[in-house]
Amino acid sequence: SASSIDSNGALGSGECPQCHVKNDPLRKFCNGCGTSLRVSCLECSTEMPVWEKFCGECGASQEECLQTRLAELTAKSEEAEQRLTDMDFEEAKALARRIAGVADHRMQHLKRWADQFLVRVDSSFEDAINQAQLRLNESLTHEAAFDYRSGIRALENVPRSLRTVLLSNAEDSIETVLGRLRSKLKRTDELLRTVLQRVQARKLSGLLVDVKELSLLAPQRPDVLKLKDQLLEREIKLALACQEALTEAQRQFNQQNYAGCLQFLSKVPSDFSLNEKVQELLGRATTCNNRAKELRASIQASVSKPPAAGT
Repeated sequence: SASSIDSNGALGSGECPQCHVKNDPLRKFCNGCGTSLRVSCLECSTEMPVWEKFCGECGASQEECLQTRLAELTAKSEEAEQRLTDMDFEEAKALARRIAGVADHRMQHLKRWADQFLVRVDSSFEDAINQAQLRLNESLTHEAAFDYRSGIRALENVPRSLRTVLLSNAEDSIETVLGRLRSKLKRTDELLRTVLQRVQARKLSGLLVDVKELSLLAPQRPDVLKLKDQLLEREIKLALACQEALTEAQRQFNQQNYAGCLQFLSKVPSDFSLNEKVQELLGRATTCNNRAKELRASIQASVSKPPAAGT
């Protein structure tokens, strides 16, 4: 950790913090190694000799300011380490880069730590990406086998910071695949509950639509495929029954037997009761049948009416 290294000790007047050669106090760069002999005050940023303990401009104790600044940067380094542990790579790198940008030689041990830390972050990120790729491949294999629950489990262990990254040769991000799997699992469970309830209640009308969708989401289930075949067979039989009733109803209508037409239309299976041809013939037959009743009633009333006096 960055906190394990102490700051430099006190320097004598003119002493270089790098090679410790004694220089003329008026020099700005070391005569022995070229290192700058000036630093910025840690309080007011005024330039001052590196060996002076108090700023000549604001009087701030450089040792106290240094300890405060070191504590702040050390806390950031510890936060960066925690971010790396949490696999929050971008935030870890951002914190380390801020520390690496410190130019003051009195805090160079922190800069060295930051440089080494950034290398570790890159290495950890590469390892995490490789693991995420393996997880994604595993999840897609489960999806192809319609095992959505296992596919979700494979991806839930991928760090959230990597779920939006588009991995090599991947068509979708992990977040997208995870959302798709959860949606498929939710819809599959909903359909299973609906189909089971309706089969138990014998409410089979229109059920084939849901069963067909379920068979696409869970084709590995033999019970679903069997039910689909049974409902298809049922629909064929009902369609034949509908056609027979509709044909006979039309024949009755053509013979102006509107009541007979309506009787055959009542035999049309409920699954086909809203059929366009059925509804059209039903409307015409009902209208004609009602009109025939009115005419019969009118004729009957005229026949029953007593003749007028004097006729």
